[in-house]
Amino acid sequence: PGGVLRSGTKDEHGREIFVDNPEAENLRNLKSDYYVSGMSGKAEDWIAVMLANEYGFTIDGKAVHPEYIDSLHCAKTDIPYNSELPLILGIDFGRTPAAAILQRSVQTGRFYVIDEFVSTDMSQAIFGPELRRYLNAVYPGAKVRGWSDPSGEGKGQATEDVPRLVLNAAGVPCQPAPSNSPTLRRAAVANPLLRNAHTDGKPCLIVSPKAKTLRKGLMGGFCFRRIKVSAESYTEEPDKNAYSHVCEGLEYACLGEGEGVAALRPADYDTRQPMQLYADMD
Repeated sequence: PGGVLRSGTKDEHGREIFVDNPEAENLRNLKSDYYVSGMSGKAEDWIAVMLANEYGFTIDGKAVHPEYIDSLHCAKTDIPYNSELPLILGIDFGRTPAAAILQRSVQTGRFYVIDEFVSTDMSQAIFGPELRRYLNAVYPGAKVRGWSDPSGEGKGQATEDVPRLVLNAAGVPCQPAPSNSPTLRRAAVANPLLRNAHTDGKPCLIVSPKAKTLRKGLMGGFCFRRIKVSAESYTEEPDKNAYSHVCEGLEYACLGEGEGVAALRPADYDTRQPMQLYADMD
């Protein structure tokens, strides 16, 4: 047990107030104000991880998706694959390509991030076949559709290959997401995070703990880096790091499935009906 607990209340600055945990270990050998004094001057995420013993990590930046609350949006156990629903891939290219693997409930419109496929220093020519191999092994016979980074439509300087077509040639179906606007992409994830399903009142985006990199990215690993100046300031673009690629893959998937542009559609548009852009994984 952690040394402190969340009180459920916030201070005048909107920050969580932590209080002593009477069930903390080894209290009789510590000073009475040991944990309270340890919180002095520390950020909320540092206190949550280092003193409250919550799952997470500390960051020196501003989260791209502050709407994500791990205790609310992350399932307690791995989310099982539903063979009656297609897999939805969200793919980001580059030298660290990654794919978020989702399913969507037709009844509730809820996205379930059930898995991820991440890489390090890998070309598309290698990533595509490896992703296909993984999907065949873990989700045999699944119907798959994918959405990718629109910038993946450009040819490389030394080759005529287009990243998305390289992926298609490897047997992984995908098409470019409808926009690469950072505002729309961020909204495409923020909308289901903030929206609750009408059937059970739970959020419309749930992440499986199996998607470890994505989960940490949403918790703040995917962030705007703090600029070291006297006043609090951050970079205009998120840092490109180990968490950014799979998080941006999630953005492309949600955007391709109709999130983020809902305000531009008629009031009677049914976002629960998925687009029929499938391919069988045999």
